[in-house]
Amino acid sequence: MKVPVIDFQHFDSGDADKLATLTREVDSALSMIGFMSLTNLGIEPALLRRVFAASQHYFHSDLTTKSACAYRSASENFGYQGMCEEHLDPLKPADLKETFTMRNVLHDSLDDSRWPSLEFRDLMHEFYRASIDGAHKVQRVLAQALGMERNFFVRYHNGENITLRLLYYPNTCTG
Repeated sequence: MKVPVIDFQHFDSGDADKLATLTREVDSALSMIGFMSLTNLGIEPALLRRVFAASQHYFHSDLTTKSACAYRSASENFGYQGMCEEHLDPLKPADLKETFTMRNVLHDSLDDSRWPSLEFRDLMHEFYRASIDGAHKVQRVLAQALGMERNFFVRYHNGENITLRLLYYPNTCTG
């Protein structure tokens, strides 16, 4: 089974025929295969490189720097969690990862001191917005494929329960 690659390059072109073709491709992929890979959702490669670089820089900083942004509560759902601090399955060993979690970053009311830096905050806001915009494109195509109003899904996914999470999995191999 080959997972289809769906190109969203023409989503914003205003060309009804191209949008109809895109909708058919998405509908077919999800109806026949159940999976798809998406390209050209509007997240620029340069932005991704900047996010990965900032993530790497943050996770390789000292523990004091990372802990200044500590995760405080599930209701806030924001901040740094260190190695083995999270147990997604309480019956198994702790997760071997570090995380930086950011819920609803476009509408947060967090003090700037909770962020590693203002540049980091601004970059994550930019990336979050680009990711949400890309998700909304997919949701609009899904709505069209299902014969629903264009913004049916977008109305329910505006950010308040959407989390951006940076993850760092260290190389645990020693041999």
